[in-house]
Amino acid sequence: MREDDPPAVDLSILVVSWNTCQRTIACLEAIRRNPSAGYSVQVIVIDNASGDATVASVREGFPEVLLIESERNLGFGQANNVGLRQARGRIVLFLNSDTEITPGFAAAVIGEFERHPEIAALGCRILGYDGRPQKSVRGLPGLLAHLHSDTPLRWLRILGPAYARYRRKDFDFARWQLIDVAMGAALAFRKSALEEVGGFDPAFFMYFEEADLCKRTRDQGRLIAYTPDATVYHVGGASSRRDRPHMMLVYRQSMLRYFRKHYPAWQVALFSALFKPLFLLSVVIDCGANGAKAFAVRGLLGRRDAAEKAANYVRRFEAQKDFLQRYTWELLKS
Repeated sequence: MREDDPPAVDLSILVVSWNTCQRTIACLEAIRRNPSAGYSVQVIVIDNASGDATVASVREGFPEVLLIESERNLGFGQANNVGLRQARGRIVLFLNSDTEITPGFAAAVIGEFERHPEIAALGCRILGYDGRPQKSVRGLPGLLAHLHSDTPLRWLRILGPAYARYRRKDFDFARWQLIDVAMGAALAFRKSALEEVGGFDPAFFMYFEEADLCKRTRDQGRLIAYTPDATVYHVGGASSRRDRPHMMLVYRQSMLRYFRKHYPAWQVALFSALFKPLFLLSVVIDCGANGAKAFAVRGLLGRRDAAEKAANYVRRFEAQKDFLQRYTWELLKS
């Protein structure tokens, strides 16, 4: 370290924001409300060229925060890499802008790394705002699991066991344990481990970037753990729901990118040949089903929830129809 370098801190919290002003402010207010109990904390916001008031609100309301303004939307992983270059913490926490930490969170995260020098990364307990646990732990993404989840093969249930292993349906979220993949909404790393593995792969604009990072960490022989003692509340999809059809495409493109990176070429070629037409068929079927459900529910006059249910079905129908019209060829080319 040079003499003019700023001093190191215990924890750097990196928050990527894209047009989530209210959520980002709530996230920063929660960090401010819940001090780190004797530990030093640096907070960095990386704004992905938001068109809302995020930059001005952070600059005016949170002078203690290091604000990095990108001239374009870099995506989640690459934006975090930009913030990582400014991070001074021995521990780095990637925190979604639509989360709020709880009392004792920062101390719990740092404490886990101090008690467990063998771990390189840590997944946290993530709750929805209804208090229900979110499925924040996964197995490594698998070809059979995604054939089950995204195609009509799910109705045959022959690939159900592969999907259950991927989604860790038997996972006990009340117990500390070693894991393969943690949700990137609240994912902590030793900075030294991030430097060894090279941070996020910028080829992943959104989705699967944390799975790729965790796999590369595990491939180096490093361990990843989950703790129930560090809790955040999480909305989910605050940025992605703005253009649902496009996010449907980006998710599948990132999935294919992950498989091409980590699986033999012949397996991915076979998977791709099966997956793409079957996924499109699934979207067509679901689109028709949601249209029919919207029409049927509208006929249930007198039911208080009929209008809301119909509106939800219509939103799904419109998103799926829009995807088929705009992105079928893009998916086939992916």
